[in-house]
Amino acid sequence: MKARQLMIVLVLVAAAPQISAAQTVDTCAGEGPNPSQTTLVSHLSGRSPVGDTIRLVNRYTDSLRSAAASYLQTTLRRVGDEAERHAYRRHGSWGRWLWGKPYEGTNVYATIPATIETNEYVVLGAHYDSIVSEMPSDPTEAKMPGANDNASGVALVYRVARELRRMRPRTKNIMVVLFDQEEQGRIGSRAFAEN
Repeated sequence: MKARQLMIVLVLVAAAPQISAAQTVDTCAGEGPNPSQTTLVSHLSGRSPVGDTIRLVNRYTDSLRSAAASYLQTTLRRVGDEAERHAYRRHGSWGRWLWGKPYEGTNVYATIPATIETNEYVVLGAHYDSIVSEMPSDPTEAKMPGANDNASGVALVYRVARELRRMRPRTKNIMVVLFDQEEQGRIGSRAFAEN
């Protein structure tokens, strides 16, 4: 927990240097989860449906990762100017390139612009996919909701982004990125960095 609080302090102080470290921790980390964080984890862990009927029992299969990306894009619209998708196709390892189909996924990102003109960015990121240790014959039945790995990380990044959105002045642009396929070898973040 202390590492997460330290990350929050460093990110917030870098983006809004006039705020003291003590104020930053009180603002974000000291209050505990707020209702939007709890709701986000509830949706991403499959406890409550995304939309009318889809439950994210895992975020491993293509269809459920796509549903998670749509939900997260809508969620990020609340903190950034625009929430966008970054679709990618990567071969990953040599074995995957030679014998299998490439990885295809979608990162979701939004930018919170600085209040002072700058070309500098601070990136806040977390991955939204989960992994399945044993795949049943019907992949949609694979139960691996990943509340702690990494729905809680997504909720933390979302909370920090909301706080940063309210801070004035912001001397850096904030890019909030939710990565896909990190459990399979950091595929999404590598694709995002290369783009």
